[in-house]
Amino acid sequence: MKTDFKNLNDMKTTKTILLIDDDIDDQEFFIDALKGIPSAELLHVANNGREALDILQNKAALPDIIFSDINMPLMNGIEYLAEMAKHPYFKNIPVIILSSATERREIAFGLGARSFIEKTSVLGTLRARIQELIKRDDESIVETQCIQYNAEVLAARMGLSYTPYEPIPGLN
Repeated sequence: MKTDFKNLNDMKTTKTILLIDDDIDDQEFFIDALKGIPSAELLHVANNGREALDILQNKAALPDIIFSDINMPLMNGIEYLAEMAKHPYFKNIPVIILSSATERREIAFGLGARSFIEKTSVLGTLRARIQELIKRDDESIVETQCIQYNAEVLAARMGLSYTPYEPIPGLN
């Protein structure tokens, strides 16, 4: 069996983040919100979706979570989601939309966004939402690992080998 339950308890406690936003003030506000979250670390900042894809393709370390605005030049957040879904190595990284363009929320969800945060000018509100989403992502990873473990156990009892079709994010 591949899953080792001791890894479930030794999960990475700090989530690395890629922020995609063209507005410098919004970037700084997001970074200020992260400063109050010990379980989050900013890995990279991109000014648009095209720059974000370049970062993902050229960096050794991939982020655990991506926060993206929608309205950006060159490649907006909706185009970025559509492009990211084509890349097998990136498509499992959760993308959270952080935007004032609430009318495009359903489009973002249809393209695979995990959640949507409406931009706010209240630092505590943004910090709380980021913390909530990081915690939810951790719980989702543990649940997925338990499901995979159960599938491995069942396959072993039936004398079959088990190979998951998709890599599970967070499982090392």
